[in-house]
Amino acid sequence: MKLHYILICLTMATVSAFGMSQNSFTNSKNNEEVVDSATWGRDSVWIYVFTIPSEPTQEEDHVDGHYTYDGGGSVKEHSVALFTNDTDITDKKWDLAPGGAVVAYYINGVKVTSGIIPAAPGYGLEKGTLSGKGQSSMGSDSEDKSSDVKITYYAGGPEVIGKQLLVAVNASASQQLSIPYFVTGGPVIPSEQIAIPGLRKNLGTDGWAYGEVANGTPVDVTPTAGAPMYGFDWPGAAAYALSIMAGSSTTQADLSISAPEFCVGQDVSFVPIWNDDQSGNSDPPITYVDNAWWHLPDKFVNEPYSYSTYCNSYRRNDIWLTYPTTHCWYVNGTGGACSTRQTLHFSNGQSVNIAAAGSFTVYRPQTKLDADSIYKGHVAVLSSGQWFPGSVLTSGDVQFNAIVTSLDFPGEANWTQLICRETTGDGMGLPLMLQFNTYGDHRLDNALFYNTGNTVIASGKNTTVTFGDDTGIGAGTGDRPEVGIYATSFESVADDFKTYLVFKPAGDGIFVTLGRVDWGWSGYAAFDTIGLKWNLITGANGLPAMSNPDEFPTWPKVYHGSKDP
Repeated sequence: MKLHYILICLTMATVSAFGMSQNSFTNSKNNEEVVDSATWGRDSVWIYVFTIPSEPTQEEDHVDGHYTYDGGGSVKEHSVALFTNDTDITDKKWDLAPGGAVVAYYINGVKVTSGIIPAAPGYGLEKGTLSGKGQSSMGSDSEDKSSDVKITYYAGGPEVIGKQLLVAVNASASQQLSIPYFVTGGPVIPSEQIAIPGLRKNLGTDGWAYGEVANGTPVDVTPTAGAPMYGFDWPGAAAYALSIMAGSSTTQADLSISAPEFCVGQDVSFVPIWNDDQSGNSDPPITYVDNAWWHLPDKFVNEPYSYSTYCNSYRRNDIWLTYPTTHCWYVNGTGGACSTRQTLHFSNGQSVNIAAAGSFTVYRPQTKLDADSIYKGHVAVLSSGQWFPGSVLTSGDVQFNAIVTSLDFPGEANWTQLICRETTGDGMGLPLMLQFNTYGDHRLDNALFYNTGNTVIASGKNTTVTFGDDTGIGAGTGDRPEVGIYATSFESVADDFKTYLVFKPAGDGIFVTLGRVDWGWSGYAAFDTIGLKWNLITGANGLPAMSNPDEFPTWPKVYHGSKDP
């Protein structure tokens, strides 16, 4: 009598018994675990003490099989039964269709295209070679078994985005022992003694192994142990693709599937997200993340700081690129490639280094001076209209406007002006005049914004931003710097202005620089002791010129005419 085995069995993807044609098979392995290849062999000999003619005195079973996922395979059985006066020989063959996967226990054997292999061949998830022998009152039994099964997980493919994948594998195995009469299951092999070849590491104590592979890589997930022969359950495998979610008040985009556009001044966040092998948003069981690093294209700032007691500004600090998530404000550039790398840690003590990448673009509105609006005044000495000081030294009216073109993003704009002033003179008024000096510093000219209201910048059109709107004369009146004459015989003044055109996109964001107008003037006046009046000796007014730097205006102090805080 034969002792049959109930093992994990091989299920075919195309089975005629289920009404499926073999021609319907397609080799699509993305995100799929398959039996890539298998070979089996078993030789069994039973010698009985029977002398009854109807019972065999010896039975032999010789079975071998092979299988590949793409090509299918076959199982052949050669059986011989010896009787006292006869010999019974039986040969059987079963064809295995391609595309199979071992998925469950099947008591009735292995499903194939033409039917079912009986349980007797006993081919399933086993690896190794083993022999068993036994003796009883009924006779003797010997069996030699061999099996080599390779299970491959095809990680990634079109359904999973990302260039690197985190692969998680769960498995278990039991040692096969040689004991009298048959080869059967033995003790469970400790998880940490089971290797997953495709991940190049053993399972943790929790039965899981984690590793990093390139998207689309075939991963050998066959549990591998040191026992001569062992059986194992169907391993579980899942792939997770790390992607970068970049977001602002106007845009949220997965950088692995799109390249969004952001505007200078927007608060742009970068957050790692996970996509599992079903293209859903599912996180792997990470306990914590460290060793993070972000690469972002220039040019950005990511940290507010206090430049001085009177000035807050922004700068780049790379420490903020070492956190699992980061954010920044762009001030210039066109964008480009970005990436992150991180070390993932799991509860079983394993860790995996993984990276993600993508790209995006940065938009910066264009600006230029309106040539028709530029006016430089005439340096002059004028009456102050008061008793002291009776005269002022002035540049005259200085006017200019800017044209801002923002094709993609609306926002608002204004001017921030810095002044560097040097004054000299003589007489009793000298100490008073020295209060007007900034001593080489460019200081904030009275207020953060030169215009009392921001100019709305519409997208898709040109917008004029006037310089000066709060003099009571009307918008675009510009500036008219002057210094009272407190000296006795001479007085001079030289002003250098840096007037920044700043822009903030609609929504959350900060003001960033689109351009800077540099201009200045100087004058020298002397007292006419004969005519008893102040005369202009020399005077010059520079022509305003615009450049397009991206630095933030910064200042050590605020200039309030003759008084500084």
